[in-house]
Amino acid sequence: MTSRTEPLGPAAVMWNDFVGSAAADDLNGSSGDRNLYELAGIDPQQWMILGIDLVLQGGSEHGRVYALNRVDNQVDTHEDLLELAYHSGELTVDAFEIDAAGSAGHLVRSVFEHVAVRLIARGVSDHRIVVRGQ
Repeated sequence: MTSRTEPLGPAAVMWNDFVGSAAADDLNGSSGDRNLYELAGIDPQQWMILGIDLVLQGGSEHGRVYALNRVDNQVDTHEDLLELAYHSGELTVDAFEIDAAGSAGHLVRSVFEHVAVRLIARGVSDHRIVVRGQ
């Protein structure tokens, strides 16, 4: 069996009317909700999550994590990860679907303490936008 690899790019939807960035903080673990590793059904001793896709569409949601095999790549620390990236020029990950049972937005609220999303109209996204003082 051959495997196909492709680099992860920016988020995209059908028309990309708005484009931008997002940032999120992990929950501190005291909430009782399952963490990303549990939701993806992977062992944090074997895998290191490097990326995540969250898609909310209508009333449904979908999630996927991208994780590096720590054991196969001999990665124990963040420094090991950086050294691997430097020497190999890329990090090869596997994709795991997230158990997203529940209403739209539940996945985001159950995994992250804070989430920030900024979207700018595509036609002006390459231009500097300045907020007028309030």
